Amino acid sequence: MPPASPAFLPVSAPPIAFSAAHPSALRKTFLLPPRSSRKPFLLSPHRLPNSPLVTASATDAATEDEHWDAVIIGSGFGGLSCAAALTAYGFRTLVLESHYAAGGVAHGFQAKTTAGVFHFDTGPSFFCGLSTPGSLCPVKHALDAVDERVHCVSYDRFCIDDVRRGTVEVCTDEAVTLASVERIAGNAARRELARFYAEMRAMHAAMDVPAIALRGDWRVAPVVLRRWAGSLARLAPYVASIKRPVRVVMDRVGVRDGFVKQLLDTEAFLLSGLKTEQTITAEIAFMVGERAKPGAIEYPVGGARAVVDALVRGVTRKGGEVRLRAHVEEILVERGTAVGVRTRKKKRIFAKHVFSNASLWDTVQHLLPEGAVPDAYRAQAMGTPTVESFMHAHLGIPSGGLGDVIGHHAVILDSRRDITARGNTVMISIPTVWSEGLAPEGWHVVHAYTLEPYDGWEALAKDRAAYGDAKKKAAEPLLAAVRHVIPDLDERLQAEGAVMKLGSPVTHARFTRRYRGTYGAAIDAGEAEFEWPGDVPVERLKRCSDSAFPGIGVPSSAAAGLIAANEVVGIQEHNRLVDKVFPK
Repeated sequence: MPPASPAFLPVSAPPIAFSAAHPSALRKTFLLPPRSSRKPFLLSPHRLPNSPLVTASATDAATEDEHWDAVIIGSGFGGLSCAAALTAYGFRTLVLESHYAAGGVAHGFQAKTTAGVFHFDTGPSFFCGLSTPGSLCPVKHALDAVDERVHCVSYDRFCIDDVRRGTVEVCTDEAVTLASVERIAGNAARRELARFYAEMRAMHAAMDVPAIALRGDWRVAPVVLRRWAGSLARLAPYVASIKRPVRVVMDRVGVRDGFVKQLLDTEAFLLSGLKTEQTITAEIAFMVGERAKPGAIEYPVGGARAVVDALVRGVTRKGGEVRLRAHVEEILVERGTAVGVRTRKKKRIFAKHVFSNASLWDTVQHLLPEGAVPDAYRAQAMGTPTVESFMHAHLGIPSGGLGDVIGHHAVILDSRRDITARGNTVMISIPTVWSEGLAPEGWHVVHAYTLEPYDGWEALAKDRAAYGDAKKKAAEPLLAAVRHVIPDLDERLQAEGAVMKLGSPVTHARFTRRYRGTYGAAIDAGEAEFEWPGDVPVERLKRCSDSAFPGIGVPSSAAAGLIAANEVVGIQEHNRLVDKVFPK
């Protein structure tokens, strides 16, 4: 069974927010020279005829070398967004995907039973702004770059369920959220949360520079100032706040109530895998502001796979190629410069630019040859802390009698314990609420997941019986959380044609080739910073994944891909794409 990854994580902060969040990034945002004096290799754009999505078997039979303008390792949202921008710039772009399907952790899988075929998301299912005009969603920027659209269904709320105390409906209408909090914790708690939300909205109003306009070199200045000089001025008063942990802002505006603190800790945890003491304020401010926009919270009809398919269509139509089952063994480095890649079948593919959509750890440990980067850099990269992996349950159950069930829940099983405790906070997605075609008529698909340490699972996987027992035990909190939303879950699972698939951290690591099955880098706000896509100490190599700037989550991964692509073109080419995505 293909594994799953986080099902829904509210939209993460835009790159402009993070640009003002870290010292080196701040230097770049406010238009001072970057740390590195390296200049991007600028290429005259030119196009190829349309290319289909192909498997490596169609090309590896030919042993001769290939030559492309750009090669991208991996087809996650970062890789595909990078490819979308590059093909829009006119680069001959090849995406190499080790898996049998494009999309990285969002590739999805199917399960067939006597009831029919169930389609499961294996990655994100919470999206904001995928189809909203003028959206700041970087995935939409990538789609717009290649003239693609995704049909979405909008909705207005999700639930944070404290099993012991009650449910908060987090709604685009803030009054609904505040009323939920007042019902559980009283009027003083409501007032505290209202003050905090007001502060977040004020910060969000200054965060309107889109990802498509950003890059990590000095050329960001003329690109951003041409359209968004006023935004930088509005952002300036908040720089000291948005780069700090959001708990600092909570303390400043007088958040004292324990229930409100737990609620905001949970929201931060859903975003970053960290609580408010470690989550940067910019993330929360952007989330609060974006989800308040009418129609901004969306689910793509057909699941996350529909977004992946749209990006692949756009890339191939613009002359690029996405090649499946094409495992990259090594990045080719000559005299400090990346010149291409070597596949598992020993095929060499040369390119003027190489982009890695693999994680930081996988790029450094598995793809870069020994000696390609300084030992100190390699050690620092491998020492970057990780967010834990996940335990997942995919369920196909009858939908009869459930009525208008809310499609997203975060369930806290015991609020007397730390929300980050193993198995205590469970995220649940029921995407058939919005896209009925993901399951047979009269059925729902459910995805539940919780943080799970990787340690110990690798050894367990060597003993089939012990591994199966361990998965069932680790899934108990998942099923308990789903029972909170669907009390007769066990009866539904006994129905003819019902299905349950479990995935462990080992599953996640194996099928998505993720270091220790991690969700991403655990970067504490104010303590460290994400490396920019172009900061790898290898010329013409850039990273475009969730462990590069601006960070964890689908929007940030897509933004990293756009930023990486922007850095290899000149100002005029960049401005033209900005104007296409954001017409004046």
